[in-house]
Amino acid sequence: MVNKAIRLECYQNMPNYKKPASMEFKESFKLPPYSTVIGMIHKVCDFKEYKPMKISVQGNSKSIVSDMFTRYFFTPNKCEGDRVYFDIINKKEDEKIQAGLIRGTGVAELIVDVDLIIHIVPEDESLFDTILSGLKNPLIYPSLGRHEDILRIDKVDIVELENTDEITLKNDAYIPLSILEKIELDIAGTIYNLNKVFSKKNNIRYWEEKIKVKYVKSGEVFYFDEDNTIKKEKNSDIGLFLA
Repeated sequence: MVNKAIRLECYQNMPNYKKPASMEFKESFKLPPYSTVIGMIHKVCDFKEYKPMKISVQGNSKSIVSDMFTRYFFTPNKCEGDRVYFDIINKKEDEKIQAGLIRGTGVAELIVDVDLIIHIVPEDESLFDTILSGLKNPLIYPSLGRHEDILRIDKVDIVELENTDEITLKNDAYIPLSILEKIELDIAGTIYNLNKVFSKKNNIRYWEEKIKVKYVKSGEVFYFDEDNTIKKEKNSDIGLFLA
């Protein structure tokens, strides 16, 4: 039974947590998805393969702004059936191949002044101290979202957990639909299908598991009976919706 977690208090200035389907306009999630947080943990700890863990993501932000960026993309030069060919800048003897690389502009949605509270519970308890050490002394600067979206980690703690039958949500949070269905609670929010579990092949990341969640704003109150209890920090009002 889970009875402790690693708790992070973090801050980001103007990150973008890009939604997978957005291209020319990089729309952002309001909070970093599970895969983004887990990827950051793997980087700072130098894990070479996926380590299963449960994550809880909560936070608040001040506003949303838009910013222009330079985007590069290829255009197909010719097609044969289902195959598309791209030209690359190159010279071969006296022959010059035309470039298919195009530079343009796009717009990114940026979330302003993000305060995050993240809880981490590794499935393998022997990794607890490794992850704790990695977050306190990261091997590379931590970022969430884009590579340049530096994460300022203000506090890293070990917290004890206990069951609770009542929670007042003091931060915006991702809540797995499986939890809401279990407690038979219909609450306002936006449903997302977030990436979580990944694998790597030839240094390319493949998604193997997604989690359906509801993004819920702060201020909601949750009540549970004895069979529907969930975790919260001991001696604290912060509830954990682990996924």
